[in-house]
Parts: sequence; structure tokens; C-alpha cells
Amino acid sequence: MARNEWVTSFRAIEGYLESDSSGELLLEQGHARAESLAVHARRCKRVRVAEVSRSKLRSRTGIRNARIAAFRSTGSEKASGTQRFELSSLFDAAPESVVVALDQITDPHNVGAIIRSADRFGARAVIYPARGAPSIGETVMQASAGTAGHINHGPVVNLARSLRSLARAGYWVYGCDASGRDIRTAVINVPAVIVLGSEGKGMRPAVRSACDELLSIPGTGFADSLNVSVAAGIVLYELFRRLN
Repeated sequence: MARNEWVTSFRAIEGYLESDSSGELLLEQGHARAESLAVHARRCKRVRVAEVSRSKLRSRTGIRNARIAAFRSTGSEKASGTQRFELSSLFDAAPESVVVALDQITDPHNVGAIIRSADRFGARAVIYPARGAPSIGETVMQASAGTAGHINHGPVVNLARSLRSLARAGYWVYGCDASGRDIRTAVINVPAVIVLGSEGKGMRPAVRSACDELLSIPGTGFADSLNVSVAAGIVLYELFRRLN
């Protein structure tokens, strides 16, 4: 998140505050939801809080339709979850651990939505290649409804090599692809890594070859594929359903 980038999503601001980010918080005077954010902010020693009118809120941020609150980070990327991320932190695989791996997915709306599903369905982390990594900023925080500040996620130097390292640590690696086995009947072992490729190009060959098996989501209709964030939600829910 750039230092001069204001976030106005209520849930995203909650995510920043709950992850103890440093920054500046503007609250709209007399708004009940703004007061609920103030409760969070009082526990954050590194957040400067100011109550302002709605017109002042909009003039300070330069956002024409801003209301309730706005937050601007003055710290590092802590709230994005990428700070000090180490792949080795995932090697002590608990029996039901699930990791999500993104290959060539750079749209911040999709990345944020996937992070939100990963958090909702109990995934341990989300990883993606450092080269061509998504820009982790306001859009990801808003699309993730603030969960990007809670779930561990970050870049790895080489995704295919990282998948093989996770496999050696005991994970089963499953790629999502239309040619794969029907997820409804496929055997899915845990701990597991779920790999998702871009909607246009899919997984790169080296990443695909690092998978133990491919899984597909059956369906009908004119479109023969799903938005990648929707596919991620379906697969993660299926694992969550089986494990719980």
C-alpha cells in the first residue's frame, strides 16, 4: 500500500487496525459505524485518529464519495501479510493444513477475493511467484474484505520449486484444470496445496508438472470455465466440507 493511498472500505480498514498497522485514521463525526472503528483504533498505539466532517473527509482524501472513515498507512507492508514471509514457515505441515498457490494471477480483485475465500475456509497461507506478483495494496485489501491483513500470504522466488519443497514436507499438490478429475469424486489427501492458474493461460508447464493430480469443477451452461476466484472458493469449500 502506498503511503499516500487512502483506504475507504470499512472492512479493509478493520483489517489494517486489527493487524496493528501504523497510520492515520479519519473518522466521520457523528457516524455510528465510525465510532465502532474508533473502538479498534484506541487499541492501536501507532494510529493517529482525527474526527472530521464528511466534507473534510472528502477534501482530505481527494475521494469524492468518501464516507464513514478513511485510513492511510504510514508503515511498511505489514498489513498486506507479506512482511517477513518465509516458505519454510509452512514446512511443519499439520495434518489438515491447506495452502493456496497462485500462478500468473495478477488481477488484484481476483487475488483479494481468493485471499478472502482462503481465510474463510481455513487455509494456512496463500503464495504466489515474486516475479509478476500481484500488487498488494488498497484493491487487494478491499477485495479481501480486510482478511489480507490476517491470513499469511507472500511471494516465493520460484513457484514450481516451492511446490516441490512443500511436497517433500508432506503436502499433496493439486492443480485446478478443466482436464482434471471431477472434484466431487476425486480423493484429496491432506495436507494439501491447491494450485490455481490464470483464466487465460492456466498453469505454466513447470508448475503443472509439480502437481500430484489435477482437479476439475463440473458444470453446464454456455461458459466452459469459471472466474478463478469463484473456482478457488468452490475448491476450498469442498476441502473445508470434507475436513469438517
